[in-house]
Amino acid sequence: MSNPFSIAAADKQGTMTVTFSGNLIINHIEKIYEEMQELITPEQPVTFIIDNPDNLDITFVQMIISVKRLWKEKGSEFHVKTELKDDLKQLIAKVGLERELNY
Repeated sequence: MSNPFSIAAADKQGTMTVTFSGNLIINHIEKIYEEMQELITPEQPVTFIIDNPDNLDITFVQMIISVKRLWKEKGSEFHVKTELKDDLKQLIAKVGLERELNY
């Protein structure tokens, strides 16, 4: 059975770019976190791209915030780029987290 989410990583000029899509929700957050940890380390600059996920919830945003803080503590660069459907943008805006996802 395939994952209901997708994580792709590529090293682009010394910065690891990690692209997330699919169902980025609490039901899968543990597996998403495990897979993400295999791809990146706080010593390396990273860019997260959230690419039109089917669904996204607060647990995924909390994971992003946690990773961002860790990178900041280590003095490494961390960026987020987000493409969301309007309904997900509204959801994130209602809880006041649009700044965390940079859209």
